[in-house]
Amino acid sequence: MSKRISAALLSTVAAVGLGLTLAAPANAADRDGACNTGELCYYFNSNFGGSLSDFYGNDPNLVDDAFLSSGNGQGQSVKNNAAGAKNIDPSHNVTVWYNRDYNFGTYSGRSDTLPANSQDGVFDNVYNQNASHSWW
Repeated sequence: MSKRISAALLSTVAAVGLGLTLAAPANAADRDGACNTGELCYYFNSNFGGSLSDFYGNDPNLVDDAFLSSGNGQGQSVKNNAAGAKNIDPSHNVTVWYNRDYNFGTYSGRSDTLPANSQDGVFDNVYNQNASHSWW
């Protein structure tokens, strides 16, 4: 089972248990180093510079995901290396979390939420301290 399907399945099971409905973005391409509709795109440098890494769906631990496109940071882990991001989904928000598994641990408030079709060139709370993200 792919990580994308596993993460989505776990998130759905958790949401059903809590009585929540998680949204999944639509119309995204596979991870290809290009920022497409329906994806969250992390950037290695501030203001959308350097290499990018694109995601479709939740990811509970960014440690094994790398920046894909050419540019500064290509091949580096996304975890604790993203300066900003774009949410290219037209109808879903996404939260970038300080810790893995969608939480901010003992650092209350350590997350940044990007509304649908928005961008943040420099994260306020998780600049180079990002470990997971979840759509809602």
